Amino acid sequence: MKKFIVPLVVLFIAGCAIFQPANTSYRIRTTVDTSDGAILNTLVNNLLNEKMMSNEMLFLNVQQRIKGIDTTYFFIIDYTTTHHWFSSIDRETLVLHVNGAHLEFSSDGKMNHRDVENQVHETSYYAVTLDQLYQIAHATMVDVNLSTIQYFEVRHFTGINLSDLQHFLAEYAHR
Repeated sequence: MKKFIVPLVVLFIAGCAIFQPANTSYRIRTTVDTSDGAILNTLVNNLLNEKMMSNEMLFLNVQQRIKGIDTTYFFIIDYTTTHHWFSSIDRETLVLHVNGAHLEFSSDGKMNHRDVENQVHETSYYAVTLDQLYQIAHATMVDVNLSTIQYFEVRHFTGINLSDLQHFLAEYAHR
C-alpha cells in the first residue's frame, strides 16, 4: 500500500508547486482583532518598486475588515527607512493616479503608529472603497504619491502589484 501512497503524495505536492501563480508575491494574513472580534484579511508584502540605491521600503498593503455584516477596506502604508519620519498622520498624504484619474486618501491617525529600533518604521491606514480597489486593480497605470510638508515620495505599481490586488479581490472582496 505504501508503494502507491508515497508516489501519489509526491505527485500532489509537485503539482501544487507547478500551479503556483508565477511572478507574484501574493500573501494573505488573516487575524482577529482582539479588541472587537473583527476578522482582518490583509494582502501583505505588496512592495512598490524600489528606488535604485535606496534604503527606503514602501509597501502599499490592502486590508479587509469584517465585523458582523459590515465590511470595510483600508490601504496600509508600511514605510521603512534609516533617515527620516514620513509623518503621514492626519493629512491627505496618499494620492494615486489611476489611468489619469486622481484619487486622494487621508488618514485620520487613529490606527497609525511609528517605531524606531535600528531604523524608522511608520504605518498608516487609509480608508478605501471597494469600487476604488477594483478601479485600481484593473488599471494599466498606477502612480503612488506620498507627501508631507517636508518630503515627497513617488512609486509605481508593477504588473505584480496589480496581479496581487486582483487575486486579493477575487478571493476576498466580491461586489
